[in-house]
Amino acid sequence: MATRATYNFTNNYLAGSDVCIYVHHDNYPSGASEKFKASMSKGGRLSVENFIRNNDGAHITAGHEAHGDTEYYYDIDTAKREVQCWRVRNEFDNEGGYQRLEQRMCKKPIDEFINDYTTGE
Repeated sequence: MATRATYNFTNNYLAGSDVCIYVHHDNYPSGASEKFKASMSKGGRLSVENFIRNNDGAHITAGHEAHGDTEYYYDIDTAKREVQCWRVRNEFDNEGGYQRLEQRMCKKPIDEFINDYTTGE
């Protein structure tokens, strides 16, 4: 299922700048949990490089707002090993436009996020 999301990595190891990644499929929290686990597999650290390398279809994008059809976005602080998960909805207004509504679902250490959202399948 196409559950689109962006992942913004701060305090990463690429020239000290933020890097945002877009992934088209399976980005609800349990899918994101699997992507984080994959990026840290085999003793890897949480990093942009490992995230792209170990997750099919992950590629660099301009930022969270670059994709108007995302359903989730994640802010990852690699230095603190912390993630914030946001649910995004676009609601149409009476004038034919829409507004982007964002609701923070959680803010927690990455290991706790993985533990809480792993499905166990």
